[in-house]
Formats: sequence, structure tokens, C-alpha cells
Amino acid sequence: MLVVNQTVLLKGGGEMRKKALYLWIVIFVLNAADMGLTFYGLQKGAITEGNPLMLFFLKKGIAEALIFKYAGVIILLPLILFMTKVTKLIYTMLWIVAGVLGIVLLMHAHWLFLFFT
Repeated sequence: MLVVNQTVLLKGGGEMRKKALYLWIVIFVLNAADMGLTFYGLQKGAITEGNPLMLFFLKKGIAEALIFKYAGVIILLPLILFMTKVTKLIYTMLWIVAGVLGIVLLMHAHWLFLFFT
């Protein structure tokens, strides 16, 4: 449904809004990969959760951890789509989030390599 409405939502938003939306999709995918690899690593005993806040929610349950993990990403979407203007600050913040998640996934790749070799 998002793709169907994308033309309407982005029509007056300019190129920055379009780039921000694509970046949001990248962040969503990176977040999903992070969560999946984290669950896998925890189940195999290959890693421990280093984020104390995430550890708190993981101890509560998987559902709570997923809600916490995706709440921030989902909150970002309306900001990108419905704000009158996507500023450089918002766009830069999205790049920072994507960069941090990329670094986290590199850490996952490292422990996967160590675990399976």
C-alpha cells in the first residue's frame, strides 16, 4: 500500500523526502537483520546483548523486544512522509542511524565468522 501511495505522499516533498523514504527502508531492513542475527546469536550462545536497554526488553520477552526495536523505526516514517519539509538535519540523522546499524551488522558478521570457524 505504501508503494501505491508513494507518488501522492512524495509529490510535493521534493527529492530530499524521496531520498529519506528510501533511507528509511534501508534502516528498516538493517534493523530486521540486526534483530534476526541477535536472536540467532543469543539462542546459539554465541553472543550476549551489549545494549542494556535492549537486554531489559529481551528479558521481558521477544514480543516486548520487537516492539521496542521497531517503535523508533516506525515513528520515523510519518515524520518523513507527512512533515512539510524534510530538513538536512533529519536526512543526516537517518544516515547516522543507518551507519550505526551497518556497524552493528559488521559486528554480527565478525561473531558469525568466529562462531563458525
